Amino acid sequence: MNSLYEYSEASAERLRAGGWEPARVPLETGRSLSYPAGLSEDERLALASANWRHNLRRSGRHGLVIRRWKDATPEEVGSVYRQMEAYKGIERGFSDDEIGALLQELREHLVLYRCDDAGGEPIALRGCAVLGRRAWDLFAAAAPAARKVYASHAVFWALAAQCARQGVIEYDMGGVDETRNKGVFDFKRGTGATPLRYLGEWEWASNRWVQRLANAGIRYRFRRR
Repeated sequence: MNSLYEYSEASAERLRAGGWEPARVPLETGRSLSYPAGLSEDERLALASANWRHNLRRSGRHGLVIRRWKDATPEEVGSVYRQMEAYKGIERGFSDDEIGALLQELREHLVLYRCDDAGGEPIALRGCAVLGRRAWDLFAAAAPAARKVYASHAVFWALAAQCARQGVIEYDMGGVDETRNKGVFDFKRGTGATPLRYLGEWEWASNRWVQRLANAGIRYRFRRR
C-alpha cells in the first residue's frame, strides 16, 4: 500500500506492530512539497525563488491567455500530454480514457486551468482536486512551445489564485523525485513550497516466498521502465 498521510513515527510504529514493513522495492519517493495557497499573492511571491518570480514576469510578455477550463474534453487534455511526452521521450501517463474518468468523477472537486498561446492553441494546463481546505496536484502538462514563453509558471499562478479564492490553505504538489525528475522538482520547489514526507509505501504478506516473488516481479518491471 502507499499511504499519502504525512509521516509520523507513531503511525509508522502502528504499522510495524500490525506486521507491515517498509516496501523493499518502493515505486515512489514518498516525498512531496506543500504549497501555502492560503497566503496573499504578495506573500506567495515573496516565498518564490528569484528565478521563479522572474520567469513568471516573463510569461506576461507573450500574449498568453489563461482561463479556467470547465468544458475540457479527454482528447483536448490528452493532446497536450501527448505533445509533452513526445518531446521529452517519456512513457504515456494518463490515457484519454483515464483523463475522461477523472474529469467525470471529480467534476465537483476539479479545478483546471489552460494556457493558450497568442493563436489560441492550448500549450499548457494544470489542475488539482480540492477537498475542503486542501488541494492535490492532479494534471500538469506543457507542450514544447510552452517552454519558450514560461506558460507553466503562468498557469500554475492562476490555478493557485483560484484555490486561494476557494479557501484552500495547503496545496500538495503531487510528489517529487529530485534525482530522476530534477526539472519538475526545481519548478515545484521554486514556487516556495516546503518539503512534505508521506507515510509512503509499506508491504505485508502471509507468506515470505510470495513476498519475495512479488518484489522480484516489481523490481524487474520497474527496471524495464
